[in-house]
Amino acid sequence: MSAVLFILRIPTGRQKALSLWCRGSPDVRQGLGLMLFAPCRIGLIRGLFIVKSETIAAWVIGGSIAVFAVIGLSVWATLNAQGFCWQEGRFLSKQEIFRNLIQSSEYIGHDVRPFTARYRSGREDIKRTIPYEDIEQFFRVNSDCCDFASSIHFADLTYFEPSWYFVISGKAWKLVSVKYKVFIETTSGDADSFDMLSGSWSDTCGHRVQIPREYVLID
Repeated sequence: MSAVLFILRIPTGRQKALSLWCRGSPDVRQGLGLMLFAPCRIGLIRGLFIVKSETIAAWVIGGSIAVFAVIGLSVWATLNAQGFCWQEGRFLSKQEIFRNLIQSSEYIGHDVRPFTARYRSGREDIKRTIPYEDIEQFFRVNSDCCDFASSIHFADLTYFEPSWYFVISGKAWKLVSVKYKVFIETTSGDADSFDMLSGSWSDTCGHRVQIPREYVLID
């Protein structure tokens, strides 16, 4: 088989140049991409070193994979930071996130413990609390219950928003403050209510995320 030469000459010193030798049919001349997969090798004219084409191809393929991996991770982290919900395949509105958060938490169908209600309200006449029947009732009573916050302080606790690590990794996205009415029955049998402030971390789909201890400050 006749020798075919595709030469990339780069001066490297006096009377030295970097060249690419290939063996194969003349159609190998059609492009460098084909050359890399032909039985080629690179070396200095005076034979100071030789690098086989298989090594060149491995460098090219390995570098391409690394570049695509970095780009993919960057896109993934950016979408997480912007609030993309992977489960739904779209960005959710604030109302959808709040609704999912309330639904996935213990605001519906669970009563507040009387001890907690007394402590948070400062009232000693609370006999029991009355849970919400469904999410429609909750939002009908508390239409402006929720909002994003950087921190929430209530009683002797302060919650802080997720750090960048939680955000870009998709583990958590926002701190959501929740202010809602707690319905109670007093020790005298009367119905009453008081406002209660709470909060939770939410991921990009509105699922409740347990706040780590280091993000809670106890006064």
